Amino acid sequence: MSGKNEIGGKLGGACALAVGALNVLLVLYIVATSAPARYDTGAFYLAYTQGEAAVATVNWTMLVVTALLSLAAIVPAVSDLVRAEGGEWVRATSILAVVGWAVMAMSFLNLLAKVPGLARNYAAGDEMARAALVAVGLPEIDPDGWLVFGGPGLWFLVVNGLALRGGRWPKVLSWAGILAGGCFLLTIPAAIYEIESLNLVAAGGGALFSPLWHIWMGLRLLRRS
Repeated sequence: MSGKNEIGGKLGGACALAVGALNVLLVLYIVATSAPARYDTGAFYLAYTQGEAAVATVNWTMLVVTALLSLAAIVPAVSDLVRAEGGEWVRATSILAVVGWAVMAMSFLNLLAKVPGLARNYAAGDEMARAALVAVGLPEIDPDGWLVFGGPGLWFLVVNGLALRGGRWPKVLSWAGILAGGCFLLTIPAAIYEIESLNLVAAGGGALFSPLWHIWMGLRLLRRS
């Protein structure tokens, strides 16, 4: 490795380990909130003001940190490992992943800033005020996750598929990444159609395969550097 790639590998490895540790917390939102609060804006605002604010704040903060570490260091470091296997596919999906994680960071920063005031206004408002707040909805940039989960999900599928084909890293690691990417993509129809069982499968699978992949990949990147 050149000096530049060595530094990138160390940074990517350290960030992957950090994201792996944080990913286990991403299922917290699914486990600790009721189903109506995940799909109904009014129910969410009431739950937020009645004890679930800390859960949402921790979850959103973890997502922001995860997104920033992923787009800044993990995508470049991992993509370099499989670029020879499929340069155009790696380049295209890397851009999608970076865009998706950037949108994720902006979206959840927006929620962290605006939801506390909106929730208080909803809880204290009359029927007309509540109806207006519900009609506007949560201040999300990508509510169904087409970019937030779609971009990273496709990147996971492509880089791990190429690694599996070219033997770039162990098959178990490749399959863990492929399954993690599939769970990312499952969150989109789960959000659009409000399918609770699909949401639980996506969250549970993501909570298992994403930390496994990130921690294992982080260790490989650090050893490689």
